[in-house]
Amino acid sequence: MTQIYRAYAGLMPLVWLLTVLGIGGAYTLYRRRSRKIGTRMGALGSVVADTVLVGNLTALVVLTLTPGHAEPRSLNLIPFLEVVRAWNDTSGATAPVVEIVGNMLLFLPFAAVVGLRWSTVDRFWRVSGLVLAIATGIETLQLVLGLGRVASVTDVLLGVAGGMIGRGVGDSLRWGVRRSRHEPSREAALASVD
Repeated sequence: MTQIYRAYAGLMPLVWLLTVLGIGGAYTLYRRRSRKIGTRMGALGSVVADTVLVGNLTALVVLTLTPGHAEPRSLNLIPFLEVVRAWNDTSGATAPVVEIVGNMLLFLPFAAVVGLRWSTVDRFWRVSGLVLAIATGIETLQLVLGLGRVASVTDVLLGVAGGMIGRGVGDSLRWGVRRSRHEPSREAALASVD
C-alpha cells in the first residue's frame, strides 16, 4: 500500500479536488433526479450506482494506464506465472496476495452496480463478458502504449473473477432490497397476528 501511495502521491491534490467536485456533482444530480423520478430513494439509488461506476472506472484508468516500472512493452501469456515467481521470491510473501486481491477488487464494484444501472447488462454472463472486454482492452492498451507495465493474461482472469464475485454481490444486494420492499416489517407482522 505504501508503494501505491508513493507512486500516486503527486496526484493526491487532484484526487481531493475530484472528490469534492464529485460530491457536489452527485448532490446536484440527486436533486435533479429526485424531482424527475419523484422518489428520493429511487434518485439516491441511481446516483449511488452512477457514482460507483464513474469512481471505479476512474480508478481503473489511473491504476492501470499510468506509467509503470517494467520494460516499455512486456507481454505475459502464461496464466499466474508472475504470481508464482513473486511467491518464490524471498523478498516478500504478501506481494502475490496483494496482486491477486487487488486485481479482483478492481472490477468488483463495477460488476456489482452495472446491472442496476443498465438493464441490458443485467445477466451474469453479460456482466462477465463486459468485464472480460474491459480487462482485455486495458491489458491491450498497456502493451500497445508501452507504459512500462506488463500486459498479462493473469490480470484479465483475476479481473473477470472479481467481476463475477461483484455480480454475485450485486445480485445479493438487489435480492435484499426487493425482499425488504415486499416483506412486512416484524412489527407489522406481529400486529397482524394480534
